[in-house]
Amino acid sequence: MSTLVLSGAVLAGGRSTRMGRDKASLIVHGEPLLLRQLRLLAEAGCADRLVSSGASASCPALALVPDPVRIVADRSADAGPLAGLERVLSEARHQIVIVIAVDLPALDAGFLRALLADARPGVGIVPLRNGQHEPLVAVYPRAAAAEALARLGRGEFALRPFVQAGIAAGWMQERPVAADEDRFFTHWNRPEDLPPAQPH
Repeated sequence: MSTLVLSGAVLAGGRSTRMGRDKASLIVHGEPLLLRQLRLLAEAGCADRLVSSGASASCPALALVPDPVRIVADRSADAGPLAGLERVLSEARHQIVIVIAVDLPALDAGFLRALLADARPGVGIVPLRNGQHEPLVAVYPRAAAAEALARLGRGEFALRPFVQAGIAAGWMQERPVAADEDRFFTHWNRPEDLPPAQPH
């Protein structure tokens, strides 16, 4: 897998309504979440990095994004993370794209490299955890953008059916999550999810 040239993307276009403020700006060990996720992608070997900003591009943390990271807006509002995924896949410069959500503070580059080790040109990898696919930490073939766009056009916004269609068609594969990897999927969705050291 190390011979492949990769793109990487952070999905940061959510409204953060349950959190009550911009999740991308939350601090993890002195670092804003958005910048942390971009760093993890670089450490995992991504030569090209993008941020999905949603349709409004109003996320305050976007002002922190360094060059040459590219910020791309969804084609339409209120279409959920599938719209962000479609956009970053369409804009990616390389055939393999690792995509992560912004609100995963425990994710690390080692786990991303483990996912990438199982990917190959034209075939992505989605973690399987507790019987459920985890499409917000996954590797996608860039060509899946066409399927994402078709689903959006039909008003089908759910990510898991999209991934399941990819598995059925052979352009996605499952990777079971080991017990010691479960921590990487910790989400910060609500204020009560934040650790005591994190300002509420």
